[in-house]
This record gives sequence, C-alpha cells and structure tokens, in this order.
Amino acid sequence: MIASMPTRPGASMPPAWLPPGVTFESLPNPVQQAVRDVLTPAYEQQVLKADDALEKAQGLSLCYHLFFEIVTMFRLVGRSADRDWAQVVLSKGLTTLMNISAQKNKIANSLLALRKFRERLEAGAVVPGAPPQSAKA
Repeated sequence: MIASMPTRPGASMPPAWLPPGVTFESLPNPVQQAVRDVLTPAYEQQVLKADDALEKAQGLSLCYHLFFEIVTMFRLVGRSADRDWAQVVLSKGLTTLMNISAQKNKIANSLLALRKFRERLEAGAVVPGAPPQSAKA
C-alpha cells in the first residue's frame, strides 16, 4: 500500500521506486545524496501527501522516473568506478535519460493540471457538466 511506504531510504520496506535486487546502500554516495535531497521530499509531497489514489499513482510514477533520471545522469557523467549497480537499473545512455525526463515532465504536467482543475472546481470557477468557457456564446 502506497500510504504505508517508508518516507526515507533504508527503512524496513524498500521504496516503491527502487528496483528489486537493488538496495539503497548499494547506490553510490552521490546517488544516495540526490535521493535524500530530491527524491525523498518529492515522494513525501507527491505520494504520501496526495489527495487521492490518482494523484498518488501519478506521484509514484513521477518518483520512479525521477529515480531513473538521477541514476542515468550519474552514470553518464561516469562518476562511478564500479557500475554493477547501474547495470541492474539501466542498459542505455543519453537516449534513456531523455526519454525518462520527457515522461517525468508529462507526469508532472498532468499532476499540475489536475491540481489546478480541482482548485478551480473548489472555487466555483468550473461547473461539472457545463461546457468550457470558450464554448459559450
């Protein structure tokens, strides 16, 4: 269950974005730091604090893509002498990074659009079932 996922790496259950067979401790220190500084707060905000299952699912997908983006960036700059951990996670280079980044951005934009729509709905600016403003005469 997503809501019961730990919010920090190294907790009793591995985070949903960490592939099977890869432990947080096996990641290089710069990747661990990026996970702590970027991914963990994103997971807390986009998944654990999400309003409903749709937002949680999109937030989890965003975090999954963000993890692969971090790993790909690290691998591309060649900062690891031992790349066995990266081979478990990745098999391609720059093309992979670009695809991951594009998908992550689509998910983030979708989350943003959903939240903006809900804000407008709560403010009464949107009436369910009514035609969009631009369709009115």
